[in-house]
Amino acid sequence: MLTNALRPDRSRDKTLSPLERASFVAVLALTVSGALLADDSPPVPLEGLAQADRAEVERIHGQPTLTCPLEKKDVAATVEIYEFLLDRLDFTGRIVRRFRMGDYEITAMGADAFHIDDGDGAVADARLLYQGPQGEGWTRRLYLAKGFFEILGSVRIYGDALIVLDYRAREERVLETVATIDFKARNDTLDRLGRAAEKALRVVVAKKAALFITAAKDASELVLSGASRVDERLRDDPDVRRDQLEEFRAAFLE
Repeated sequence: MLTNALRPDRSRDKTLSPLERASFVAVLALTVSGALLADDSPPVPLEGLAQADRAEVERIHGQPTLTCPLEKKDVAATVEIYEFLLDRLDFTGRIVRRFRMGDYEITAMGADAFHIDDGDGAVADARLLYQGPQGEGWTRRLYLAKGFFEILGSVRIYGDALIVLDYRAREERVLETVATIDFKARNDTLDRLGRAAEKALRVVVAKKAALFITAAKDASELVLSGASRVDERLRDDPDVRRDQLEEFRAAFLE
């Protein structure tokens, strides 16, 4: 269930003037470099999902506002490090902040659920729906995120997203990762802005998701290169959970 902060702010949904509309589309268009990403998305696993979760996946994946495949990335880390940090995104967020790699504020909201604020206008409640093998060494994670992000400080786009993250070990200490985002808008802002804004919006959604994936990548590589340095930076951080810090030490320092 969305928090009050994530419910649509109708005061922002005023009719845009022609000048506002043109300015918005122009600024978004500046982020487009080259061809837009294709709309091909990987199959979404439905087996084993709760009925309500399956309905959400079918609703978003069946008719997304847009689909954004992200660029494949290599991660200099082990599967153990990568999964440790994915399982504890609030802990990962503290690494990112302490090493000045981002402004994420991530709060655990129960098992496999997190409230995420990127410090730059994007806020979401995210939950892991699925994790399982995909063959040929790949593991897939499927996240459901519900929230909003802001454009130009005055246009707030509400929506729901499916984040499909695949990863596997290519070498002993190198992973390859690939992700795809299905995004479904929940307010009528895009209808008013038109098709041009919807196409440009694809790049903005992809950029937000890519920055989050990159934060997990950077944190994983930091742990591989120096777990003791990460421990030193976090040990006096009052916002780091002590149980997670002890788990980190047991996994990578002992």
